[in-house]
Amino acid sequence: MAKKDLKKSKIKIKKKIWCKIVAPKSFGSKEIGESYVTKAEDTLNRNMTISLRELTCSMRDQNVKVKLLLSELDGQQIKTKTVGYGVVANFVKKLVRKRTSRLDDVYILRTKDGQAVQLKTLIVTYNRINRSMGLVLRSKLKAMITEELVKGNFDEFVSKVVGIKIQSAAKRAINKMYPVKEVLIRGMELVDEKKAERLEKKSANQIGEVKERRKIEEFKDEMTAQKSEETSEEDSSDSEETGEKENQE
Repeated sequence: MAKKDLKKSKIKIKKKIWCKIVAPKSFGSKEIGESYVTKAEDTLNRNMTISLRELTCSMRDQNVKVKLLLSELDGQQIKTKTVGYGVVANFVKKLVRKRTSRLDDVYILRTKDGQAVQLKTLIVTYNRINRSMGLVLRSKLKAMITEELVKGNFDEFVSKVVGIKIQSAAKRAINKMYPVKEVLIRGMELVDEKKAERLEKKSANQIGEVKERRKIEEFKDEMTAQKSEETSEEDSSDSEETGEKENQE
């Protein structure tokens, strides 16, 4: 019994501490949580997801999630930075109804300081549209987002997206081309260069496949149109022959 007691007494109990987690500067650096750890350093380079509503105190933002990286230690205070943003799936589903068109797009863009960002955008139209018009609308939205992203860093871009400045401007511009119900940046995330290159390569392959399918579809449409023209010519020639016979009789 004595030996067991000695072994137990040798076990050191590590003291734990509470560390405050604060929001990024763009969200006022307010306290958003606590972490109970042995060492404050153990919390670094971890991700946490939080509702945007908790950062802005606005009901409008309850359908958006923000991904934060625990990036820096200041005493027993853990600073964070924004690395992701996403609209919840249920909210997106509610936007898409019958007789509307859903135009999704995914691509990699880079900020002014060279950070790679994966963006997921969505346009919802009031009526169904054809493929060519869908391509035009997606291209317009991508061009506007690219123009804004290259002006500054990722934090500045996030602030504009949270304030719905980019989405509102894009919706006004696209509405002049075709009536749209909603324009969303439904997701964005900072990615490393390896992942960015892999996603860009995958996107390029998908674009190539789409172009090939489009060529095949255009060829089929041309053949169908040609056959219909031939059929109409045959019908007209038959009617002319029938008319000539009736006149002879």
